[in-house]
Order: sequence, then C-alpha cells, then structure tokens
Amino acid sequence: MLAALAVAAYQPPCLARSSGLQSTTLRRAVAPVANIIDPNEPSSEVRRAGPADAPEQRIDSEETYRIMFRTLMETENKVADEVAKNYALFDYGFMQRLEEAKAQAAPGSDEAGRIEEVDVALKSEMARRMGEAAEALKSVLTSPSAVVM
Repeated sequence: MLAALAVAAYQPPCLARSSGLQSTTLRRAVAPVANIIDPNEPSSEVRRAGPADAPEQRIDSEETYRIMFRTLMETENKVADEVAKNYALFDYGFMQRLEEAKAQAAPGSDEAGRIEEVDVALKSEMARRMGEAAEALKSVLTSPSAVVM
C-alpha cells in the first residue's frame, strides 16, 4: 500500500532560476493509496485518498479571535486559569483586539470589568512565564559546566 507524501523543498534565493522566485517552494507528490485484492477480479477496486481528496481548509483568524474572546467573556471558571491553560493561543493579534475591545467598552460596565480581568490575567501570566524563562536562562549562563540538566 502506498501512502500520500508531501515533500517540502527549500530553494535558496541564490539558486532561484526563474525571475522573481525567491521563496520556499512546496512540491506535493501524491502517490495513490491503493487497496487491491486481485486486479483481474471485477469486485476489486482501487481507492484513492489523501491530500488531493481532502476539502480545502482555511483558518479564519477573525472568527478564531471572536470565539476565544467570547469564551473568555462567558466562562464560569477563573479567567486566570483559562488564560494559563490556553496561553499558547494568545498572540499579538489577540492582544490588539483585546485593547480595541477595552477602548470600545462602556466604562463601569460588566463587559469592561471582564475585559480588564482578561487583560490583567494575560499580562500577569506573560510576566510569570517571562520570569521563569529569565531564571532558566540565568541558570544556564551562570552554570560552571556545559551540562546543566
């Protein structure tokens, strides 16, 4: 049985032959996935599957940010716990949208209070993780031996 293959080929800018081509190229080699019992038997069939058959999937970042934001606004759990658990999802784009929401929220409203709670939780989690990373780097740099761990 053959499997579908995706081969990424990097072509450095100095080796780019066509005009204007100065980026990473992705070549996809798709081999058919076959399930052949007996090629001479009429009941045998060949099935193809893989990337060529899959529907195209696109990630809508605006929709993703809306879902993340709505989840944080409506959660019954502690916001700090939710932020710590899903920290990898919070990028600069989310932080920009959080600042926009903070500017648009009516002062003193429940929404403004919740947005502030999310903002504080995100900033404190970021500070905590940066502190841990700084301590880890400090221990690596001040270690007398090359092997720290």
